[in-house]
Amino acid sequence: MKQLKEAHAQIQHPAITICICNTMIKAFVLKGKLINTIQFYSQMLENGLYPDNYTLPYVLKACAGLQSCHLGELAHGQSVKLGFWFDIFVGNTLIARYSSFGNVRATRCIFDEIADVSFDAVHRVGA
Repeated sequence: MKQLKEAHAQIQHPAITICICNTMIKAFVLKGKLINTIQFYSQMLENGLYPDNYTLPYVLKACAGLQSCHLGELAHGQSVKLGFWFDIFVGNTLIARYSSFGNVRATRCIFDEIADVSFDAVHRVGA
């Protein structure tokens, strides 16, 4: 918990960048601290920093790991709103996220919409 408080204090620093936030979010996900990932992401948004195509896949992975369909849908909505819908990293993660919940219809819809899908994402949905 101390690490999270220190990370939150750092995000309020005026020199914080999205690159630093992405590093923190990735570290939380890789360490399995999925709640911390979402909390840090929320704090980032509250402080006026917007996610990029590297932020959203890790946030979506945290949502899937937490089995939070609602949080994942919010992150999906942000990806659309911010124009990352067709980004290969975000698109592949959305495919993996919806397929992990067994939502074949949404998975197929995203698959049909994105122009370039990696073999890994195709393999995960069994196509």
